[in-house]
Amino acid sequence: MSATPAATQSAARDPAEPAGRGTLSILFPGPHAAPELPAEAPACLSDLNLDQLAGSVTAGREEYGLLPLFYRLLDQPAEVEYRQAVCRDLDHDQLRRSIEDFGQRMRAMRDWLEQASRVRHPLQRARLFLAAASAYCAAAESLGDGLGSADLASAGLLALRDYLRGYLASAGYGSMRREVTRLEDSLGQVRYALHIKGGRITISAAERGADYSQQVLATFAKFADASPAPELHRFKVPALLEADHVEAGILERVALLFPDTFGLLTAFFAHRQDCFDQVVSRFDREVQFYLGYLEYLRPLRAAGLALCYPRVSERAAVTEVAQAFDIVLAARLAAERRPVVCNDVKLDDPGRLMVITGPNQGGKTTYARSIGQLHYLAGLGLPVPGSSAAVGLADQIFTHFADAEQIETRSGRLQDDLVSLHEIVLQASSRSVVILNEMLTSATLADAVRLGIRVLTRIADLGSLCVCVTFVDELASLGQHTVSMVAANPQNPAEPTFRLERRPADGLAYAQAVAEQHHLSYPQVRARVTG
Repeated sequence: MSATPAATQSAARDPAEPAGRGTLSILFPGPHAAPELPAEAPACLSDLNLDQLAGSVTAGREEYGLLPLFYRLLDQPAEVEYRQAVCRDLDHDQLRRSIEDFGQRMRAMRDWLEQASRVRHPLQRARLFLAAASAYCAAAESLGDGLGSADLASAGLLALRDYLRGYLASAGYGSMRREVTRLEDSLGQVRYALHIKGGRITISAAERGADYSQQVLATFAKFADASPAPELHRFKVPALLEADHVEAGILERVALLFPDTFGLLTAFFAHRQDCFDQVVSRFDREVQFYLGYLEYLRPLRAAGLALCYPRVSERAAVTEVAQAFDIVLAARLAAERRPVVCNDVKLDDPGRLMVITGPNQGGKTTYARSIGQLHYLAGLGLPVPGSSAAVGLADQIFTHFADAEQIETRSGRLQDDLVSLHEIVLQASSRSVVILNEMLTSATLADAVRLGIRVLTRIADLGSLCVCVTFVDELASLGQHTVSMVAANPQNPAEPTFRLERRPADGLAYAQAVAEQHHLSYPQVRARVTG
């Protein structure tokens, strides 16, 4: 259970303001630096099972440190729409493939830099740094080409494209790029000979001579078809390319033979430590937030499930979704090729308090959780489950999920429930979303009715949007602000439909169905008794 707000919000920024060098972001509009992100996940994340989604999205992307991005919600429509537009642009195969190629090149750059930071020999370190710079140049130019050929609509990617055009055409980048090319060409021309005699190695410049390799291959070509396949002898490259003392000695003497080339290499390493642009590096990290989520959605779309970009507003009480579903449960069912049940959601003034009743295992908790997920994902600026959606952005999301497996504490289960509910009531506002699942289950029916009415009335007075799953039917008729939803009564109670209906609570309906299934309804029993 949780009474912790989903996120602490910062002041909104104007997305129309231009971004300066090092501050351009595809996650946060405006010229300001990205806000500080929470170090810990909000407690509601696990209640909504979105910790599982965040774990799946970031799996294989741990190096980018993406998890904190899932801990901070946006509560301004302009910020959400900024992200939605970026995500729409990225949701096209050609651009996505181009950016994935960019990401692979940037990953190679980081690998070279990691190697360079670990080796001890200065010439080897300089050569690995040059490899990193070369990979970076290829990545930046690849990104520029990909964005240049894409049909972009988002302010974030359009600003990045304009920035890259200027950056790649700048004198500073051009000078660095020419240095990289010249050094790689020069190093590629380095040829030397080793003369090994006993324990002595003599290094000299290689003389241009005949290349006998082609003659050897031609001589033995006639035996290629008749001979069995040769055994392959592969050399495994070590994780750390550290030169041993012999290799280091050879390298130093080769450098003496080619002082101009290695002098330029040393100078490049000394003076080009800041050659990696902050905007390019930031984009490399931030774009993974979108790409990881879009990858998570791929099997859901393949299963025929609808996802959409919700219309957002500051009216927190507004929630209207067609064909909503629990996104985490759907991901599991889609992997198992099992069907996913979708339900509609509609809440608006004055009916902003939804009370869900009905039989156990009828889909009540899943439905409530899907509404919480919907608001959370909308607040991240990402596509949400449903064919269409209108959502009021929440300043905070509170959850209280009873855990049937929980060990009783010394204070008692009921007291723990009351403390958690009290914290929600103290912190919630008119823009908050509250999801309550099976509250006060340890109380007597009379106490559950009395306390439940007080809690829900207080939340309604605050103006919060609230979804409450309960076994207490009396809570479903508290007034005009209450919307009653009931898990649909199946023809066969052993096979629930997992669909919910908007109608008054009626706890007898399911009992009647069970009685009829076992031929124990009043008419059935009367018929047998009377013969």
